Amino acid sequence: MRVERNLAAALGIMMMVLSLNGCYIMKQQAEQKNGFRVQPYQNYVFKTQDADMVMKVCINVLQDEGYYVRNISSQAGILIVERVGINDSFYDSWVGVPITTYEVIVNVMPTDKEVRVTVTFIEKKYNVYGGKFTANWVQDARVYQDFFANVERWMAMQKGK
Repeated sequence: MRVERNLAAALGIMMMVLSLNGCYIMKQQAEQKNGFRVQPYQNYVFKTQDADMVMKVCINVLQDEGYYVRNISSQAGILIVERVGINDSFYDSWVGVPITTYEVIVNVMPTDKEVRVTVTFIEKKYNVYGGKFTANWVQDARVYQDFFANVERWMAMQKGK
């Protein structure tokens, strides 16, 4: 009788945990569907013809923010950087999601009189075993605006030299 009661309690707790986890995943998927609302903030045009300088400035800005360069192709104008962080959320730690990484993909495209930069910030969460749990676009427009504002400041410093 006592074993049955303990088993029933354990099953009840396990069902509760699984239902909370399912709600969390459904919330993440619902938020991901609105990815196109940040597209206007992902692009910026610099009034210069020096695409190499823009690429170097993007690298400097991201490294100042704690990112490290994972892949770069200056000929193709592609830069991929990453930053690893630890979750402070009790819920994320409780369901086994202790690691969050942020990946940034920068595309620098020169045209005749200007350089167009497209940037995408991606938040990836990994489970305890290193398997990918979720990957979502960062949809906060301020992240993109702050990045381009910092690039503008660096560009002004470079021109002042």
